[in-house]
Amino acid sequence: MGLSQDNLKKHNSVRSKFKTFVCFSKNDEEKAHILESALAEKGFGTYLVDVESHDSFLSSELKDMIRSSVCFIAILTSKLLVSSLFNQEIGYAQGKGLRVILVVNTSLKNDVQNIKTKLSIIEFNENDFKQSCLLVTDKVSKITEILDEPIDFESFLDFYTESKTKPG
Repeated sequence: MGLSQDNLKKHNSVRSKFKTFVCFSKNDEEKAHILESALAEKGFGTYLVDVESHDSFLSSELKDMIRSSVCFIAILTSKLLVSSLFNQEIGYAQGKGLRVILVVNTSLKNDVQNIKTKLSIIEFNENDFKQSCLLVTDKVSKITEILDEPIDFESFLDFYTESKTKPG
């Protein structure tokens, strides 16, 4: 069941409004660019954030990027796993209700089991990273299928809470 040409154009124009937040270690910059290219081919914009190039605290700039993203993606290697900034970013993303996708080096599979939350985990090794990126783009596509516009979850929750507390 494919989309008609008009619906495909509409779907692609809607999708181009969505941004993803990709967190990685400086050692994995090449992987981050491969993932960015795969996401761009599907029409998604990307905030690429190398944790070593930022301070060790979650700045308002990073919070804004996370908040305006449709999902949080991390290329998880041992160096990123021990980053205090990564831990703050993932916690903030989860607090904002973003879907988290971890692209995990197969050698860290057991370490990731300790993260107690709803996560999508995609394993990779050096030989299949591009294939793993395609799986990530499929997951991002599914996340955005139900949305016509990017949504600011914080504003929506404020509106929803206000509407429920107003006297009828």
